[in-house]
Amino acid sequence: MNQIDNIMKKLTLEEKVSLCSGIGLWQTKDIEDKRIPAIWMADGSNGIRIMKPVHNQRKQDTSEFLQVTDLTQNSPTITKQYEAVCYPSGAALASTWNMELIESMGAMLGDECNFRKVNILLAPGINIKRSPLGGRGYEYYSEDPYLTGKTAEAFIKGVQSQGVGTSIKHFAANNAETLRINMSSDVDERALREIYLAPFELAIKNAKPWTVMSSYNKVNGVQMAENRRLLTDILRDEWNFDGVVVSDWGGIKDRVQALKAGNDLDMPENRRNNKSIQEAVENGTLDESVLDVSVRRILEMIFKAKAQERFKDSIDWESHREIAKKVAEDSIILLKNENNLLPITKEKYKKVAVIGAFATEPRYQGGGCTLVNPTRISNPYDEICRLAGNDIKITYAKGYEINNRINDQLLTEAVEKAGEADAAVIFAGLWVAYDREGFDRKTLDIDSSHIRLIQEICKIQKRVIVVLNNGDAVTMDPWINGAGAVVEQFLVGETVGEAVADILFGIVNPSGKLPVSFPKRLEDTSAYPLFPGECNHHIYGESIFVGYRYYEKKKIDTLFPFGFGLSYTEFAYSNLKLDKTVMNGIQKLTVQVTVANTGSCKGKEVVQLYVSDKESRLLRPIKELKKFEKIELEQGESKTVTFELSYRDFAYYDPEAEDWVVEDGIFDIHIGKSCEDIVLTASVEMKDAKKKFRYLYLDSQHARVFENTVSKKMYLDFLVEKGVLTKDNVDAMVPLLKGNYMGIYNVITSLLGGDITKEEMQEKLDEINQVCTAKSKAESCF
Repeated sequence: MNQIDNIMKKLTLEEKVSLCSGIGLWQTKDIEDKRIPAIWMADGSNGIRIMKPVHNQRKQDTSEFLQVTDLTQNSPTITKQYEAVCYPSGAALASTWNMELIESMGAMLGDECNFRKVNILLAPGINIKRSPLGGRGYEYYSEDPYLTGKTAEAFIKGVQSQGVGTSIKHFAANNAETLRINMSSDVDERALREIYLAPFELAIKNAKPWTVMSSYNKVNGVQMAENRRLLTDILRDEWNFDGVVVSDWGGIKDRVQALKAGNDLDMPENRRNNKSIQEAVENGTLDESVLDVSVRRILEMIFKAKAQERFKDSIDWESHREIAKKVAEDSIILLKNENNLLPITKEKYKKVAVIGAFATEPRYQGGGCTLVNPTRISNPYDEICRLAGNDIKITYAKGYEINNRINDQLLTEAVEKAGEADAAVIFAGLWVAYDREGFDRKTLDIDSSHIRLIQEICKIQKRVIVVLNNGDAVTMDPWINGAGAVVEQFLVGETVGEAVADILFGIVNPSGKLPVSFPKRLEDTSAYPLFPGECNHHIYGESIFVGYRYYEKKKIDTLFPFGFGLSYTEFAYSNLKLDKTVMNGIQKLTVQVTVANTGSCKGKEVVQLYVSDKESRLLRPIKELKKFEKIELEQGESKTVTFELSYRDFAYYDPEAEDWVVEDGIFDIHIGKSCEDIVLTASVEMKDAKKKFRYLYLDSQHARVFENTVSKKMYLDFLVEKGVLTKDNVDAMVPLLKGNYMGIYNVITSLLGGDITKEEMQEKLDEINQVCTAKSKAESCF
């Protein structure tokens, strides 16, 4: 008998129940006489967030935890929170497309958890960016499920390499902040599987996070914490997740139903919910064995965490900041660079005006549960002055108030300074009020005072460089045409000053690529006008067409496309090779392409592979990202990049088959610098793909019966048995029946004149569905 078996035998009902909730805000329950310790959790998508203990280890001051942020400043002082490195937020992290670097950052976060005696980091947040208006867009990664899943996988592997668990969140379809606790995300099965569940599936299968956090919202009318289909049937039975499902804080409404659904741990401490479990067991409405399953999972998590503890008493903050800086530099995206305005050099400019309050009071993180108390914030102005030295004169003007209030005097001063310089670098974007948990944005514009500033400076200065600080995509009309260069840095953490200065001066070659599309206007976005929803419903009317999938299908031009980003050097692609032109069965396809640095300096490039299905039974996107790799090349150097594609990379989810389906036919393999800049294409023919059985109903088209050999035989045998057909005429009738598109029951009773009741027919179809589905699942390629 192992340790947990022994403990389970000794636990009272009350003790079992107590383990299914926490103590205070951040701890699991400890039971000293049963030798069950407590473990600690902490927020930490872009830096560990742990409050300083007050009075004793079990009680914490929650006042500052509940504070979203101080909206009067970009860098609030958080006195009740331990310091930690503030790393780039989710949007910036995904902009690196650098999985090795992301894993390194995760390891640093894990190390900080060990220093702060934290066992589980409540991260990463990986909900799809359905709309750029989402208030938590700064925290989440991408509009694309594959990029999101791979980023999460690297993050989780990094953190857990240090003996610290993660909690992937928020499962599932939590894509808006407006009334998130009451809203139902009403999403069709295909979109749910292909877009919203896919990143969770990828990360959970490949990285094995210790916990999954259920979200506040409902999915198709069912509260997520009570959603057995998602928490048990899919998460556990299909994906083989064997960890703990923990609620979002205060996210459980019916504790007994949540326990039955598979939501193991209720956080934070909730004595009323615990009482409801105990009463349900005592009155027989909840089988104690259901409680035992969750208790066992929680105990396994606790003892796993204790066994892997690597707690430490000191930490090298500077080495952590160095990783944060590398991530920040890798994430910054050069969107526009007319006439090579960047990089800044003494040969080009003698005097540069730095304009905008964000240059001295930078935006570097969002507001809400990701709010970090940084170790040391750098600001762009100081770092620009340092790099300029005595060679370039730097002047500064504030330009606007942080809170977006119009100040004509500041504007006038800024225009004067810009007019006297050889070039103006304007720091603009969104103040912290617009990028925070609990609220969705109302507009895609940057702050109005910033727009006015850019426009006025562009009237008197032809060399304008705009550096943006914002959590997610923004529109740039009407100022984009006047700006010669645009740098997007999202929210890159506490090393914001060093990172952006290194990019501006060419110390580091920009290599970030957009993880989202930048639309020209809000009305062009896929969720418009349905986002964020109303009457307690988020209607996902765009289905699978999110982000670039939508823009390409609708032929809508974007401002900047998904995957886009410029460099100070140039890259050439050649020699696209497939190891086969025909795929049979479940063989893998190997793709190779050569990339060369043909420019004037060292640089990094993200090689992107997209797959297109030339013809499909169901509607599909024009193309979808399936692989990518970031490489670094010296000037004149070339490298061959190799990708391996499997059946899943060619598949769509068929709700009727309840499985992933690949159809025979031609698929195009695209290699691109972005989703719109495709440089090489080759084709492969899919043959002998395994056919998936699609459910049969009374009104299903009759021809569908003949798509599957087993269903065909069982159906024809049934018709012979009931005297509708005879053994002598079956073969002759098959061509007629196979081509008939009336409903199954109508064909039998009308065309064939069969005397079969609906109940008899339904019973037979249920049997056919059961047999054929089991066989199809057993033969699944996935």
